[in-house]
Amino acid sequence: MPNSAKGIPDRSQYGDETLLTEGSLADFIEQLHEAEKAGTHTDIRLGTPETGLLSWAIRKGLPTKNDGHLAVRQPIHEYEYGDFSGTIPKGQYGAGKVTKVGKRKVLITEIKKGKIAFTVSDGRKQERYMLIRPNNWNVDHWLMFNVSLDKPLDIDKLSYKQIPAGQLDKALDMLKDEKGSAQAKVDGAHVLLNVLKHGVEAFSPRKTKEGKPIVYTEKLFGTKPYLDIPKEFRDSVLVGEAYAVNNDKVLPVQDLAGFLNTTVPEAITRRQKGFQTRLGLFDVRRLKGNDIDISKVPYSQRRKILEQILPYLPEQSHIMPEVKTNEEARQLWDQIRKGENVLTREGLVIFPEKGKPVKIKLFEEKDVYATGMLPGKGKYKNKAIGGFTYSTIPGGPTVGKVGTGFSDALREDMYNNPELYLDKIFRVRHQGEFPSGALRTPALISEHLG
Repeated sequence: MPNSAKGIPDRSQYGDETLLTEGSLADFIEQLHEAEKAGTHTDIRLGTPETGLLSWAIRKGLPTKNDGHLAVRQPIHEYEYGDFSGTIPKGQYGAGKVTKVGKRKVLITEIKKGKIAFTVSDGRKQERYMLIRPNNWNVDHWLMFNVSLDKPLDIDKLSYKQIPAGQLDKALDMLKDEKGSAQAKVDGAHVLLNVLKHGVEAFSPRKTKEGKPIVYTEKLFGTKPYLDIPKEFRDSVLVGEAYAVNNDKVLPVQDLAGFLNTTVPEAITRRQKGFQTRLGLFDVRRLKGNDIDISKVPYSQRRKILEQILPYLPEQSHIMPEVKTNEEARQLWDQIRKGENVLTREGLVIFPEKGKPVKIKLFEEKDVYATGMLPGKGKYKNKAIGGFTYSTIPGGPTVGKVGTGFSDALREDMYNNPELYLDKIFRVRHQGEFPSGALRTPALISEHLG
């Protein structure tokens, strides 16, 4: 038997997993191998053109959640072998039929000698895997686990009371004696940040249709952060708003929506090109496993908790700026109304010392459900949508249409992939509602992010 075979430069070399770097992208390849000697199994390859393809043979295929499969380490393969489908001749190592099943980019989230963790995703659906060699096992015997998150946080998004802009004075009365807090209402994605022993997980308060969590962790932080969290802050849930910046300029919420709805590898690629995210924290819902009653625990105390835990969180995190007096809040409102605030053009959130926060927005907003696409005209003809029709309840009748507020990129993506957007929730700005349910002069803000 020859010392090497197709795709294998040297059968004695298994490669070095530590050449992969955390926070980088690598290729993940599956090949069905109907081997004459070893029988039918799945070969997985992980690597880059620079590292070659680290390889394992798994008889049971990729594991599902909470399952672990034996993964037998194979010699390192040439990078080009990842595209191979064909038959390895008799007499050669691995003789038999090889069929390429799939090739995807994955994000490497942890690398140690004898341990690799990575995330693969398709839009909001993502899976995490771990390859590990137990210390007392043979050098070629590893285990592969599926360590995906499959349960949403058991905390619902608080429903804020909304006050019309014309009742600003009523809202500002909540700041008497400087016991409340007024903050700019960032136009972004609502995030629940679960603080754990060795890191954090960022969730949307919404779930998938299948009831699975929508996880933002890798996209917001560029990896799955491993942190040393003090005991007094573990098993806590913080609340914040994610937003996007480029060269310190806050980007439209549509840009953030596109970023959060793409795959993890595509999000990492965008980050490498300068797309940055921030997480503005403003409240605490759980501390050390105990839910916080906002009607009993003062907001000033909750904010103090945020200040204490912030040094242990990812660098993208910060606490939302606040003002305390009626006069300062009025100045902040005027700044937002004139378009001079760097964070938002939406409005204010007032946090009373106890009880539910209140939102005051410059414009009326409503969630609608896309029911159909409208053909594009002029420069959009045959390449982008002109808008979409909507209902105001899930599965309800079409009552109107939205034709403005879209970026060109979103128009084109909705034209090319309409099935991804039908029945989705969109936020629109409007100037009133007709008895039929149709909105007066609606304009798109973004897909609803939570």
